[in-house]
Amino acid sequence: MRRKSIGAIGLLIFLIGCSSVSFALNIFSSRKIRTYENKVIELESTTKRFITSSRHDTNLKYLNSNVQEYNAWIGEYQKKLEKMITKLEAIIKNVEDIKGQVKRYDLLLKNRPSANDSSAVNDYNQLVTRRQVLVTQANSLLKAHANGVAIYNSEVEKLNVQKERRSNKLDTSRNQYITKSDTYRDFIASDKDVKLSIGVNKIYALLVNEARLAGKTRKLNNLIARVARLRKDLAGYAIRRYEKFKHGLVIVKLSLCGQFDGWFVVDTGAMSTTVSPALIDALGLTHTLGEKEEFTLAGGKKMRGRSCVMPMITYNEWIAEKVSVAAVKESRVGVDGLLGQSFLKRYVYCIDETTPDKLLILRER
Repeated sequence: MRRKSIGAIGLLIFLIGCSSVSFALNIFSSRKIRTYENKVIELESTTKRFITSSRHDTNLKYLNSNVQEYNAWIGEYQKKLEKMITKLEAIIKNVEDIKGQVKRYDLLLKNRPSANDSSAVNDYNQLVTRRQVLVTQANSLLKAHANGVAIYNSEVEKLNVQKERRSNKLDTSRNQYITKSDTYRDFIASDKDVKLSIGVNKIYALLVNEARLAGKTRKLNNLIARVARLRKDLAGYAIRRYEKFKHGLVIVKLSLCGQFDGWFVVDTGAMSTTVSPALIDALGLTHTLGEKEEFTLAGGKKMRGRSCVMPMITYNEWIAEKVSVAAVKESRVGVDGLLGQSFLKRYVYCIDETTPDKLLILRER
């Protein structure tokens, strides 16, 4: 009974110890997941700010819209002022015409009739009345002109006030765009987009390996899916970016070992296919990498990388097994490597940029 009692106590202590170790491992795993999640959030934020967001184009459109609105407003106001000037000029013209008529009446009125000639006096008085009517009209027009000038000056003053306010607003908008544009250009010019792409691939490999070693969990699966979306967004950005250029790069989507999608530049001058080291790691092939070798790319450019054999590469319905590849660091945002002759030489193919896929495989050799 005594030995059983000691054995039971020992078992209890052992179970408590195991439970403590398990609890400690869970805490460690939870902390690691939080670290991964924080990194994914950071990558998502940067990608949204500089890659997937159309904010740069939207800001430019917004600025152009403001400029167009400002110019349209100025144009409408100028038309309004021009109409007022035309009206004022018409008044002055009428006044000048009346002055001419008044001068003619003045010539006629120089010769006063005899007081005894009632008919002549009556005609003279009618001329005086007509002249007075013209003078009254002229004075009325001059008064209207003075009022018109006052209104015109008031409108010009309003225009200048509003013009200054709108101009300041436009300058603020323009300066904000320039600041944001400079930040965006600096991001691209300093290859931070490529560094972002490398960072996304590294965290992708870490998460996939974590799931492979520790087993998949809902949180891990969620993080892997989020990073996979980032990879897809970066690839889409690369495709849109290079489509803008005439005879730009042809980027195609491949499936690697039936596990992951990758985006590759078709390089008919490259002897080998290159793959991002992070993807090699995510596929669990790092241990198969050989020594560093020198590879020839298009135009005779040399590149060094560690070679290995990719068990399977799939493009559309075409499957190539045991393809020689080289692990080479990414040099373009959203691109996982080059699709070279180690894959292409197996097929009769052509490049047709008018088709969605661009790379058309006709048949196997």
